[in-house]
Amino acid sequence: MTDSQDDGQPAEKEALNRYRSASRRRSATTSDRRRAGVRAAGIRLPAPGTNRDPQPLSTVFRSLSDGQGWTLPMAVWSLTHRWPEIVGPQVADHVVVESFDPTPGSAPEPQSDTLMDEGSQQHPGGTLTLRADAAVWQKQVLWNLAGLQRRIDAELGRGVVGRIIVLGPPQQRRSYGPRRVRS
Repeated sequence: MTDSQDDGQPAEKEALNRYRSASRRRSATTSDRRRAGVRAAGIRLPAPGTNRDPQPLSTVFRSLSDGQGWTLPMAVWSLTHRWPEIVGPQVADHVVVESFDPTPGSAPEPQSDTLMDEGSQQHPGGTLTLRADAAVWQKQVLWNLAGLQRRIDAELGRGVVGRIIVLGPPQQRRSYGPRRVRS
């Protein structure tokens, strides 16, 4: 009985070893084919030992927007659509975002009805142009310009908006004389 058990164990071990080696060969060729297909498709696999764990969506979206150059347009969109949250609903009813020029240091020359912040001519961020519907609201925003700049920096990041121009209401043309045709 001992002879049959001794004879059976090496046969079982040999069969198990053959099965393991066949399995290793099969998985090696499968993974090689998979890698070859991925390489042919132009997809880069991460190097061994790198962080392959799932990332939070915020990190993925941030890296996508940075890689595509969408950071500034998304910040401007956020500013224009969240304007009532940033300045408050009362101010947002009377002062609107008219434009944003992302080029640092460039701004339209002020017209006669334009008031600007008293910053230096060179500024690191873009130029935000606001339009107030009354001169009173224009003055109100100009008085609170430093606080507005701090809130915008907190919402969008420092340096996105470097200069703020506040325009008043458009001037109406005066027509002289009692007998004028009005259009």
